[in-house]
Amino acid sequence: MAEVRPLPRRRRLTARGLVERRRNLPRVDATRMRAGTDQCFGTEDRVDEGDNV
Repeated sequence: MAEVRPLPRRRRLTARGLVERRRNLPRVDATRMRAGTDQCFGTEDRVDEGDNV
């Protein structure tokens, strides 16, 4: 038996609220992340910035 209840609504964030939330996120090392994804998925089908898609 389970009870189904609606999730509480989140209030909409202002631009200032979004900026504040972003400040608490960890930094991402893009080079390290790219190397990890290349190692996992390969580079054959990768779309680079210079590719016109």
